[in-house]
Amino acid sequence: MKDWEEQYGITTVSLLKPPQGEIAGWRKEGKLAVPPNLTLKQEIMRVVHEGLITGHPGRDETIAQTQ
Repeated sequence: MKDWEEQYGITTVSLLKPPQGEIAGWRKEGKLAVPPNLTLKQEIMRVVHEGLITGHPGRDETIAQTQ
């Protein structure tokens, strides 16, 4: 993970005590960053794609919501 963080300029927000209002995890240019883990990426896309409240938003909206 350290190589990935250095290669792409990723910063971290502590998982133990994130600042108020922050989601713990990795950031790039202020946005959440997803590590190079195919299973995690697939799960994020599944959740956005098959949201229980919204249903299927369509290809373009699914991509927009994950960026």
